[in-house]
Order: sequence, then C-alpha cells, then structure tokens
Amino acid sequence: MATTPQVGILQPIFDVSFVTSDATEDFTCKTAGAATIARDAGADFMSLKVSGVGDRAVFQSKRYVIAAAGCSRITTVVATLGAATGVRARAGAFDCADDREDDARGDGFFMEVDNGAVYVVMRASTDGTTGVDTRVAQADWNLDALNGAGLSKATLDTSLANVILIVQETSAGVGSTKMGVLVEGSVVYIHRFDPAAGVALVRTSVLPVRFELESTAGGAAEMKVMSGSVSSSGQVPRGVRRSVGMRAAARDISISASSNPILSLRLGACRAFARMSALHITCTTAAFYELLLNGTVDGASWNAAPMGKIVEYDTDATDVTGGVCITSGYLTAGMTYTVELDECVPALASDIGGVADVFTLNTVCLMSSGLVWASADVEELT
Repeated sequence: MATTPQVGILQPIFDVSFVTSDATEDFTCKTAGAATIARDAGADFMSLKVSGVGDRAVFQSKRYVIAAAGCSRITTVVATLGAATGVRARAGAFDCADDREDDARGDGFFMEVDNGAVYVVMRASTDGTTGVDTRVAQADWNLDALNGAGLSKATLDTSLANVILIVQETSAGVGSTKMGVLVEGSVVYIHRFDPAAGVALVRTSVLPVRFELESTAGGAAEMKVMSGSVSSSGQVPRGVRRSVGMRAAARDISISASSNPILSLRLGACRAFARMSALHITCTTAAFYELLLNGTVDGASWNAAPMGKIVEYDTDATDVTGGVCITSGYLTAGMTYTVELDECVPALASDIGGVADVFTLNTVCLMSSGLVWASADVEELT
C-alpha cells in the first residue's frame, strides 16, 4: 500500500459539503457567549460568528475519521479564516481537551489565524498531557511561507476562502505531516512536521474535521465554512462485525402501548467508529417498526457488545419519545425480516463533548399484542 500521497488512487472516506445542507447528521456544534453557527437561507456555506469577549463557536464532525493504518491520509478543509483583530480562527483535523467530557486530551493539525497572524499548529498529547500546541508562525514555515517570496511566488490571503490540506504520510501516525494550500489548481506545501525517529507526531491519527472561531479580545468576525473531507491512498478500512440484541429472549409488546423500544445502540468508546449494517426482526403479530436517532429513552440499561470494544446496547428500555426516524416499515406475523442498512444511515457517533448518539429500534402493534425478537449487525473499527 502507498505511504505517500503521490502513490495510489485516493479513496474518499468522509466528504461533506455545506452548499445545499447544514449536514446535521455529520457535524455537531458547540457555542459559548453570543456566538452563533447557522446556515443562512440561500447561502452555500455554514456561518460561524462571534461578536464579543468569550464568544466561541466550534463546528466539528461527529465522526473521528479512520483511515487504513499503512496508507497516507489527506484531510481537506475549505473556509475563510479572516484576519480580524482580537479573534482566533482555526480549521483542520483536530480536537480539544477543553471540550471533552469523557477523555480530556487533544491531538491534530490545523491552520490558525490569531489576531491577524497566521500559524500552522500541531497539537499532541503523546507525552501524557491533555495536548500541547506547537505553533509555527508564517515567517518560519519550512517549505513555502506564502508571502510572495517563496518558490510558488504566491501570497496567502486568509480573508478569502482557502483550500487547506493536511497530508499525513501514514494513518498510524508515525511519519511526517505536511500542510499545504491549493493555489491556482496546484497544491503548495507550506510546512512539514517531522517526528523523532520511530516516534509518532501525535497520539492518534483518528481525528475529526473541525472549525473554530473565538473572540479572544473583543473582536467581531465571521468564518464561512464550505466543506470538509478525508481521503486515503488505500481502501476504506474494514472493521469487525458484531451481533447485538435480544438473543432468544422475546419481548412482549402490547397493543395498548404507543412505543416498545426493543433494542438501542450507542458508542461506548470515544474516538472510535462503528456503523450498523443490518437489522433482523421477527414478530408474532402485525407491527410497525422504526429506527430512531436520539429519541429520549426511558429505563435503559447499557451493556457492552459480546467481545466488542466500542458498542453498547440496551434491551430493557420501557419507552422512547421523539428522535429522528431513519427508516421504518411493517412486519407480518410469523415472518423474519432483514433490513439492510447502507452508508446513507448515519454512523454511530458522538457530539463534541463525547456524548454518544443513541439509535433505538421501536415497534408498535397494529392489531393485537404479541412477541418480538430483534438483533443488529454492527461493524466496529478502532
């Protein structure tokens, strides 16, 4: 497999554009003070805005994107970082210990504009800290400072939308990482972070796509976010399939009940990736089923998947309300149904703080009470 971005065919792993949607299935928000994150009607970007001291807007992918370990990994973000006084803007592949509720550390690479000055930054928790930033000012970039005097003769203007690339030689983390900007159709590499021999630059390469805007000294600014993507020089990594569910234990569903949550799933480990590939359902009566995302579940008791490392499941919940319906259908008595779930179904993920999304399989009787059994196939990647 290729270990440099110039070798092999790039495979898209994660690709989100905000031209037609705010992509709430793929991205999550966090704001402080009067900061806002929104997509204006008719706009082809997400707008992050701050107006006073303490305002902070964070826009981050729910997924910590995994690439094959022996292949190069390229993160591409498109945004306007601006150059406002008293404001700090960041875009790249990284997270932050200050936002995590479950595992307080941060790693990654990003471009930063702080009070008008431009930096490339490596954040690493390899020494056991929550994450230390190594900031390299534009004048000290070791490949091209993009100040008009470099090899490209190009000058960086952060008030415009820039295509920023983060190229990691291997997704295992050991190897150099180059940062670049797309200029007139060609990639201009601006700085390379080199590790000590055999030592990873950062603790993990399983990172989210992230955008930040913060008013540090009372400045007002707007960041326009157009897209974020991750590609790899190898195939999309495969995980390990797990089956979770009720096994031989049936659930009695009553005709008088408006909901019967028979199976719920969530991530039990942070910075991980898992997705459902199929549901299996058998019922002794005619019923309606629906797969809900982030409904309010009452009475849940979470268990680790057998031999699994990532997913937790529940079969004890007594009620579910609200949530977004991902798929639904009808069951005939005495039949076993397999519901295939493709990549259009959101992956199991979490918000910026690490609070996991919950998927719930809910059933409702249509004619008479009966019994139901259900299980789910889950693919885990670490």
